[in-house]
Amino acid sequence: MPTVLFIACTSLNNQNKTMRSLPSNNHTLLLIFFLVTGNFSFMLAQSIQTDSLTRQLDLAASPREKIEVYHQLIELVKTTDTTQAFSMIEDAQAVASGTGDRSGFWNLELLKAEVYVLHQKTKQAKAIYEHILEEGGDDKPVTIAEASFGSAMCYKTMRDWDKCIALLQKAFALYERLSMQKKSVDTRGELAKAYAENHDTEMALAHFDTLVAYYTQVENHSKLAEIYQFMGSLYRGNNNYTRAVEHFEKSIALSKLSNDIPALITTYQNLALTLQEQGKPDLASAYRDSCIHSLAFTEDIKLQARTHMVVAESCYKQRQLYRAKRLFLLGFSKQQQVIKNRTLAFCALRLGQVYCDLGNKDSSAYYFQSALTICEETDDSPYQYYLMNIIASKYISNGYVQEALDFLKTTLQRAQATNDLAAMGSIYGQLAYAEESLNNTAQAISYYLKALHYSDASGQLKEKAKVMTFLADYALQEGHVDSSRQFLDEAASL
Repeated sequence: MPTVLFIACTSLNNQNKTMRSLPSNNHTLLLIFFLVTGNFSFMLAQSIQTDSLTRQLDLAASPREKIEVYHQLIELVKTTDTTQAFSMIEDAQAVASGTGDRSGFWNLELLKAEVYVLHQKTKQAKAIYEHILEEGGDDKPVTIAEASFGSAMCYKTMRDWDKCIALLQKAFALYERLSMQKKSVDTRGELAKAYAENHDTEMALAHFDTLVAYYTQVENHSKLAEIYQFMGSLYRGNNNYTRAVEHFEKSIALSKLSNDIPALITTYQNLALTLQEQGKPDLASAYRDSCIHSLAFTEDIKLQARTHMVVAESCYKQRQLYRAKRLFLLGFSKQQQVIKNRTLAFCALRLGQVYCDLGNKDSSAYYFQSALTICEETDDSPYQYYLMNIIASKYISNGYVQEALDFLKTTLQRAQATNDLAAMGSIYGQLAYAEESLNNTAQAISYYLKALHYSDASGQLKEKAKVMTFLADYALQEGHVDSSRQFLDEAASL
């Protein structure tokens, strides 16, 4: 038995022995135990593999062999230890440079960019790709094609579609010339999506049609379903609902053939939205039900959470409040098992809004506070204050003005405690709006002036312009025409 497999099996056997000695009702301890021992087994196996490759590196007879072993080592650590990965890349590049291996050097440079991409450092990756394109030379068209494609994906992340398309066209032409079919097909797919994002429907559909012909020929049902999904979304975006429905239905049939549950659920969601926009709410509701029923065939908690929340959002917009509440609660419960982030905070916000609409102020306050607490725990103050504005507006629009005032004064104290000037400006603006709804004009103006001061001090020009527009209205009502015009002119200049 190979050493790594033997150690992994031994570790699992030891886990089973230890498990029998644990109290049967101590589920938390069991979970922690498995997490710790599981991670230890993985790290141990990785360490043994690293040691083995390091010995191979010492025994490598030629520079080419050394570089090959370096590649294997880098693949092993690139997702977990960037410092070690970059150090190994530099060592391997030194070997390549010492033997005049330009191709090997630039391939390692591509690998360096890939590590940056893996860790979501787009700017650093883009700089490397551009350096390769400038200095890598035209003698290695594969390297140029790879760098062009990689750079295009960076511009895709940055949503600079013109540059993305130009680089994809360059990569596509090179892959075609080199008869690298898989790369060529994949690049065509990215080109089609980029054209769609850039609102060039004709070019997008032309590439998608070519892909449909190719994947039909090779009988790849999963890829065909994906292409029809994109085409359906493209037609929907252009309000061609008949064609959109036609392509979504094709995608559903193919996803069923390949038993691709995530793709099937996504298409059900898109078809439901399309039918809703087409004025067919009953059919839309039936497909939303299909989304939920399909979750029985997957154990993917992240997918379950997202699906419940997406369907709940549709129900909320259709004012199906009780169903929206039930689905948001399910989505919230599932998302808590995945990660605390903005998605979870937004779900809590929506639950607060639903309960507010149902007249349940206590539950509404609980979930509103939960949304803010999630932002605090994830150190996401910008989103926290964004949600505060939504919460205050919801209270006011539902007639709970006193609740809005109490909520805003509490959040103001938090902002003052951290001297968050931008948040203070936003909160004073909401306080002014609340007092305005109670016809407390003098107090509203006082709060607007404070909002103006803090938005100016924090450089929040958009907020400042909005406040000045409100002040211009008040000045006009009081007959101060010149002051009103001055406020409006300054707001326009911002």
